[in-house]
Amino acid sequence: MKKSGTLVLLLLILLTVTACSGGNAQKESEDKNRLSLLKEAELYIRMVELGKEDEANSSSEFIRKMADGEDKEKFIELADLMDQGKVEEVKAMYVELGGEEIPARPSSSQTENTENKNFAIISLDAAQLYIESDTLTSKENRNDIADLINKNSLSLTDEEQKDFRELAGYIQKDDKEKAKELFQELNDKYGR
Repeated sequence: MKKSGTLVLLLLILLTVTACSGGNAQKESEDKNRLSLLKEAELYIRMVELGKEDEANSSSEFIRKMADGEDKEKFIELADLMDQGKVEEVKAMYVELGGEEIPARPSSSQTENTENKNFAIISLDAAQLYIESDTLTSKENRNDIADLINKNSLSLTDEEQKDFRELAGYIQKDDKEKAKELFQELNDKYGR
């Protein structure tokens, strides 16, 4: 599965878990959706800078599908710019929509470390959905979250993979307390 496809799965899980709540949950869901769209735009920019245009191409489709709310038209315009390959304009609109300015591409070892950290953070975002859910998370959703975590940890060191696999295992077993403890440790380690 392509890394951008992983983000799509994360968003689908996010929407499924948050759809069960009401009231403020709607606003919170909209905010999380907006953040997810911004993360997808950031992923597009970083993938293009790494020369992985093929992996970045699904971002515009995803943004079009998920765009909603007051900035819907802006996000659709962003997706159009992605399709046209106008990376500098994508970066400018990304910042205009609230994303942080992305500095010039660092050296390859720095890039690899940053990319690994980003994939770890995506895994932690998925785990956080499970941990913070006030409702019972279905076995299917727990398995999806665990799969996402396992796939995103493949580029990490063996020891880091072990920690993330352990977290995924706790989620699959629906052991929220142990998952929460390990999540906190990993969250502290990756400085989110």
